[in-house]
Amino acid sequence: MINNNRKGLFVFSDPGGAKPILSFIKIHKIKEFVVISDRSYQFYDLFEIDVKLVKKIDLDFLDNYKPDYIFSGTSYTSSLELEYLSYAKINNIESFAYVDHYSKIKERFNHKDLTIYPNHICLIDNYAKKLAIKLKMHGYSNLHVIGNYYLKFLNNWTPDITKEKLFNDLKINTKQKTILFVPDPISNLDWKLKYNFDEVDLWNLLSLTINEKNNDVVVLIKMHPNQNVKYLKSAIENQPVSNVIFLDEKKTMHCFCHTDLIIGIFSSILIEANIFNKKIIRFVPKGVEDFLKSKDVGILFRESEKLTNYIKKNYLCR
Repeated sequence: MINNNRKGLFVFSDPGGAKPILSFIKIHKIKEFVVISDRSYQFYDLFEIDVKLVKKIDLDFLDNYKPDYIFSGTSYTSSLELEYLSYAKINNIESFAYVDHYSKIKERFNHKDLTIYPNHICLIDNYAKKLAIKLKMHGYSNLHVIGNYYLKFLNNWTPDITKEKLFNDLKINTKQKTILFVPDPISNLDWKLKYNFDEVDLWNLLSLTINEKNNDVVVLIKMHPNQNVKYLKSAIENQPVSNVIFLDEKKTMHCFCHTDLIIGIFSSILIEANIFNKKIIRFVPKGVEDFLKSKDVGILFRESEKLTNYIKKNYLCR
């Protein structure tokens, strides 16, 4: 799809695009390129690729660098990628955009009062392609199914920290059960008004199930980079469990490997965790669209009572 003799510019903001794009560069051994982002993440260290941090589009740099193509992620928290795609369109530069999920595929290309389509849209699977065709996006861009290169990268990754060492660092007794909670930042999308459900509701359900007096269970929490942290932390303080640990990015993948249970909704991080063959359960209430329905990821619960009974039976009984 991309000729390795050409000069590329890669740009992303949200982690959902950052990880696959960095993996794409690594796996394809791209020779001449620059990577830019308006956000810094700890996981950059995994790829050993320099990422230039910018606050806005740098026209002087573009005029001097003169990329042969621009390859972007698609983020709803930033307009940076769309600004570069717009530059590519104006200057007749071949452009690619990677869509890392199934949600809001078309809306990702809305910028101010315009819809900015690249020459090529890269999608994670055929289901995503069907959604894009249904939205008639193939009339504006060439659609390509390329998968998720970050998952390919993870297939070759092995933990360099043992369970004992990890738990010692986190001050967890190895006899305690560990539950890793990976919330989606769906409160950002005002789903509480639309579906009467968001990540706080799942936390409340989980915390009531565990009970704050249950010292045998440790809940590890991996906040999404787009999380409304204040909103979720307030809920955790109001509805606590006995043992809570907030994880940083560097320990997340090791926790994927060593935790007893992972619980979430439909974040793509659950697809990453699935690489390690871990026990995963997901809660998506009836009436709420399940964006991972085409993926074989975990056990899906649509009713809260069935979810709580499963956790009690398999992880809280002694």
